[in-house]
Amino acid sequence: MSAKAPHEKIASLIRENRLEAHVELHPFFQQYTDLIAQLKASHVCVLPSVREGFGISALEALACGLPVVTVDHPANAICDLISDENGFLSSLSADDLAEKIRDALMHHEKMREACIAAAADYDWNHIAKESAAYYQSVIAKTRSDNPRKS
Repeated sequence: MSAKAPHEKIASLIRENRLEAHVELHPFFQQYTDLIAQLKASHVCVLPSVREGFGISALEALACGLPVVTVDHPANAICDLISDENGFLSSLSADDLAEKIRDALMHHEKMREACIAAAADYDWNHIAKESAAYYQSVIAKTRSDNPRKS
């Protein structure tokens, strides 16, 4: 007996738990606009990983107005993006994760603006302006600390 591919395992769990009406599985989106359209048509983004880097997928979800549910774990950098206004942090318990997903589904509409606002801090134009201002402050400080001798 061969092992099931991850996609097949998830599909099987969806069927076993009679969740077909509530959960959709999609293949890789070839077009980024298709991914964004799917996010905008959703109500919540669930990323139950304990180990994530920066969390660009969470940021994309927030920018689309989706509250994010993720696992509260020291190796999960997504936690740094989440506040009470834009998402939920879960323990590793399946029951707690389910409760946080329910909460996100119940409150997603009123959390939408806070989600979008949280993502705005990571807009490239905003980051570029902050970076330029920081570099200018370093240059100014360097000049004041080391005035030219004439």
